[in-house]
Amino acid sequence: MNSEIGPVPPAVENLTVVIVDDNAALRGALRAALSAMGCARVVEAESGEAALNVIAVEHVDLVMTDWKMRGMDGLELARLLRADQAGAAIPLVMLTAYDEDSRRQTAHAAGVDRFIVKPFTAKALAYGVAAAARGGAARRGANARENAQFSAQGA
Repeated sequence: MNSEIGPVPPAVENLTVVIVDDNAALRGALRAALSAMGCARVVEAESGEAALNVIAVEHVDLVMTDWKMRGMDGLELARLLRADQAGAAIPLVMLTAYDEDSRRQTAHAAGVDRFIVKPFTAKALAYGVAAAARGGAARRGANARENAQFSAQGA
């Protein structure tokens, strides 16, 4: 337990998280916070393209992305992940300074599981990550059931 964060939700422990942000200082701060929460591995990616390269070759439990980045933004990353069979079940957390309801709706429509507005507290980060991880586990279970049902139908 980290005294700043309080009790860490169990869903956060042992995760492999990819942080996607073009701001190196923020990536470093997020890495430190996630490590303090018990995440097993934190991988930094400075762009959406770099994140996709990591996800293509490594097991990833959760992706945490900024919305506004040079090149591929977080929304495009979310859409590409959700369109890909391997990326469709990975929980996705959007970190952004945008706080408008229309932005939240756009992010959720693109496949974002949790929306965390900057600036945020360590506790908000921990619970946002935990909620996304729990949602991702449910999505992976649903996908596995759909795949089993599809296979059982002889397709």
